[in-house]
Amino acid sequence: AEACAPVNHQALSNPKLHVTVGDGREILLTSKRNYDLIVSEPSNPYRAGVAGLFTREFYQSIEHRLTNGGMFLQWMQTYDVDDRTIEIFYRTLGSVFPNVESWQTEEGDLLLVATREPISYDADSLRQRLATEPFNSALHGAWHADGLEEFLGRYVANDVVAKRMQNLQPWPLNTDDRTVIEFAFARCVSAMNVFHLPNLRAAAHVAGYDRPKIQEDKIDWNRVREAQISSYITFASAEPVQALLTTDQQNRAAAFVQYANGDPAAAFRFWRAQPSEPQTVWQLALVAEGLAGSGDPAASKYIDKLAEILPLDADAIRAELLVQRGHPGEAAVLLERFLQSTHDNAWQDQNLIRRSLSRAEIIAKAAPSKATARRFYEILSTPLAVWNCNADRLARLVTLGLQLDAVKPGKCTAAALAGFEPNVLWQRKFLEIRKACYENIHDQRAGAAERDLDEFVTDQAFTADAAALARVFKSTPQSPGYATEARRNPKR
Repeated sequence: AEACAPVNHQALSNPKLHVTVGDGREILLTSKRNYDLIVSEPSNPYRAGVAGLFTREFYQSIEHRLTNGGMFLQWMQTYDVDDRTIEIFYRTLGSVFPNVESWQTEEGDLLLVATREPISYDADSLRQRLATEPFNSALHGAWHADGLEEFLGRYVANDVVAKRMQNLQPWPLNTDDRTVIEFAFARCVSAMNVFHLPNLRAAAHVAGYDRPKIQEDKIDWNRVREAQISSYITFASAEPVQALLTTDQQNRAAAFVQYANGDPAAAFRFWRAQPSEPQTVWQLALVAEGLAGSGDPAASKYIDKLAEILPLDADAIRAELLVQRGHPGEAAVLLERFLQSTHDNAWQDQNLIRRSLSRAEIIAKAAPSKATARRFYEILSTPLAVWNCNADRLARLVTLGLQLDAVKPGKCTAAALAGFEPNVLWQRKFLEIRKACYENIHDQRAGAAERDLDEFVTDQAFTADAAALARVFKSTPQSPGYATEARRNPKR
């Protein structure tokens, strides 16, 4: 929690937080306190002992400690797991709690909300609550979403689906004396035929069970649907989901997939194939950056709207617009502010951070003096919050260091290279810079850098020689050809 303070808003310093270190099951069994909310997010169930935090008996101890109207939230992974195991999950939780809703919090994660009483929501109350702190900032940061409709875009299925999932097959429950999911998970790791969350979402939508109990006339369900298809790559690109979308929705979904994969230009091409204005935060960012990338002044309108929700992201995109329109100095100021903020704020989109690092390097190289490069170098000399995009940060730091050293790699480059040691990038250009730099400043690692480069060049020459490779592949460990190659490359 201390290391992740930028994520949890300095939770350990909050006087309302009381930390108890101990066995969660034991505390629930021995405590006399009741709780409005209990959340369980242990490690993966296939790890030794963890399956005991997904058993019927554990859920019974939680049920006894909930207040009237209390909720239990269970994290559940949907990756590296088959349909049978997911059904056992639902069966076990449903054997204790009669009402279970399913929400999606991450690309491969479900959050099961379990209660004794039926769950219903008041639209006005929820809308008002999401507009206040800390919920407003949390929604912006964690999900890049805004408002009730985008919040409901993460809703997967109501309790009817949970009950159907429990009764598909008479699988055994996960119990203290028979933790079947521990081994079921272990068998599925890296398997190909596994549970696919978009299939569950598509099926719930077709059956009409993908809406919570809420005043439906107070919800813009079209915007909820847009929030769904601009939330997760796997959902937007899944064939069962695509079959349920109109042609325009398919183009918007494809645009989001490209944008989430770090290609704003391709994303904007898909976006322009449909007529709608952006309805979600992700769509707003996509359009703003797509227009900014071509220097279109129309980008300003969308950047201004984005700034009302994500002001720092808007700074980074506005910097791109300024670069494209020939104002690198103004762009540098905005990028400095954005990159400086990433040391304290862990929520900026990582693809946007990476693109901003590239833009900073381009601006620094084009600047008439080294002052801009120096400012970016100083900002990037320390890790970003929770080590976000650290490899990208270090790579840009090296190129900025080279620019500052000018004639030959020196102290600035060496300081940047230090962040990679001892597990350096195994790339020729990097190894050449490292060798030259350490030799120039007479660093004690110069010898090791030279040996690493020699080894890389030798390996590269060997793998580039198809005839030599063919001889090795045809040889057996006992053959002279293999032995000769092994002597030439003992590490191989």
